[in-house]
Amino acid sequence: MGLIRWIIIIVLFYLIYQVLKGLITPGRPRWNEPSASAPEKKAGEDNGEDLVQDPETGVYFPRSEGVASLVNGRVLYFQNIETRDRYLASQKAGDKGGTA
Repeated sequence: MGLIRWIIIIVLFYLIYQVLKGLITPGRPRWNEPSASAPEKKAGEDNGEDLVQDPETGVYFPRSEGVASLVNGRVLYFQNIETRDRYLASQKAGDKGGTA
C-alpha cells in the first residue's frame, strides 16, 4: 500500500508544479486571458449567423451574403440574382401551366 501512496503523491506534486509553472511563466497565455490566435470580436458582433436555403439550388449560405426578394408575400433569400431570376421564371411558367 505504501508504493501506491507514493505514486499518488508524486503525481499530485507534478500536477501542482505544472499549474504553477503555467501561471508564473511570462509570455504564455493564461487560462482566463484570450489567446493571440483567437479572432477578435467587435462590440456587438455575433459570430453565429443564420443560414438560409436558396429555394432554386437548395444550397445553404449565410443570410447576409444573399439576395432577399419578396415572393408571394414571403421573403426568400437567394445566392445571387441569377438564381432568383431562374426561380421567378420557373414560378411564372408553373402558374401559366396550371391555368390552362
